[in-house]
Amino acid sequence: LPPAPSASAWASDLPWLSATNGWGVIGKDVANKDAANSPDLPLKINYTDPATGQSPVYAKGLGVHAQSKITYYVGGECSAFTAQVGLEHGFVGNVIFKVDADGANRYQSRTFTPGFAPESVSVDLTGVQYVDLIVEAPGSINGAHGVWGDARFTCD
Repeated sequence: LPPAPSASAWASDLPWLSATNGWGVIGKDVANKDAANSPDLPLKINYTDPATGQSPVYAKGLGVHAQSKITYYVGGECSAFTAQVGLEHGFVGNVIFKVDADGANRYQSRTFTPGFAPESVSVDLTGVQYVDLIVEAPGSINGAHGVWGDARFTCD
């Protein structure tokens, strides 16, 4: 097992125990990539804030393609997982985000479609050993790119 986090950390800066991705390469601090040598694109949500005319962009996080599952070992050292989640800018698929702790579901998002604002995730991890970050696609996985923006583990 990798060591459990000894301090709070971004998910993209921690080693995962295992990871599967529906297509391409999981992006660390960039969007999902078709191949390892594909250009880095920002973690940007397919939503335009009516107040600012801007789409949310995150400097830290994970870009994935459904069906994806990234497992982290936190060894009881973390108290929370937080993130902003949504469908990647430029894609028209449907995605659902889930966070499982020791195999039990602790969070499930709505089904994201183009134009939906990001959703805040906050999951209590007190005493938890393993965390799964899951993105599923109801129906087709075409265009089902998910963004785990500002994905962070709060640890002692």
